[in-house]
Amino acid sequence: MSEPLRCDVLIVGGGPADSACARQLSDAGFDVVVLDKKICTRDKVCAGWITPLVLDVLNISPGVYSQGGVLQAITGFRTGLIGGRPITT
Repeated sequence: MSEPLRCDVLIVGGGPADSACARQLSDAGFDVVVLDKKICTRDKVCAGWITPLVLDVLNISPGVYSQGGVLQAITGFRTGLIGGRPITT
């Protein structure tokens, strides 16, 4: 029988916020385990959008993040109200 896994902090979910929290706790000296039922990189509601700041904070290179997916710069977006006019930035 194997020894049970032990850690200081268990984070359930491996999304951007969970990963950022895990990194900060790890940098502070905690033994952290991130548990997620999915394998990263995966399709997400946010279309996988991640900011350069998040990559910097998590110390992840864009090349590593984009493995198995698409990393595309966002240069603008459009939003609006149903039945209203679109707002472009």
